[in-house]
Amino acid sequence: MKYAIRLFVLIISVQLSHAQFKPNDGPYKDYHDSGELMVEGQNKDGKAVGEWIRYHKNGQIANISTFTEGKKDIPEISYYEDGTLKSKIEKEADIHIQRNYFKCGKLFFERAYKSGYYKEFTEDSVLKVEANYKDFNLYGKWKQYYDNGNVKWSVSYENGYRNGVYEEFYKNAQLKVKGIILNEKKKGEEKRYDENGNLVWKGHYDDDEFVKTWIKYN
Repeated sequence: MKYAIRLFVLIISVQLSHAQFKPNDGPYKDYHDSGELMVEGQNKDGKAVGEWIRYHKNGQIANISTFTEGKKDIPEISYYEDGTLKSKIEKEADIHIQRNYFKCGKLFFERAYKSGYYKEFTEDSVLKVEANYKDFNLYGKWKQYYDNGNVKWSVSYENGYRNGVYEEFYKNAQLKVKGIILNEKKKGEEKRYDENGNLVWKGHYDDDEFVKTWIKYN
């Protein structure tokens, strides 16, 4: 769930910033507390229209958005304070794709906006996480990877919450832990293995609490 929260911080912050704009018709400008231009755009009938530009304190453009009767359009683009590209949302083959970048210019994550796939990378361009979303909520398999490409975690999601089978793996791809989680709480049998595939522990959970007898193997 925290990945979903982190992913939408940028989107929410931009939306909230526009909610602060005065609804007066005509040109609009607002300034940072230190006096530098912070945002400029147009309002019509009390709603944002056309191009709106936000600025960093150093004068660099922070975000460019366009609006139609107060509704944000696609594409949208954001920049870091040094002017390098931070994020971009654009339409590709009938779907909206959002890409965010590290300050070094390499891809941080890519996703289908609102619903669809999600992929996250390290600064070395190695796939770190992949998942799927539906209406901004995680659903289906969420996977995290080691730097060698092997799966580290595989967790099932439903409506943004962990719900179903979870598996953790060693770096050599050997299964480490397997169990079931329902609505963010472990429930049912869990098995734990060593790096050679030997069963080490077996037991049960109920609402994240140990229950019954846990068995250790040697």
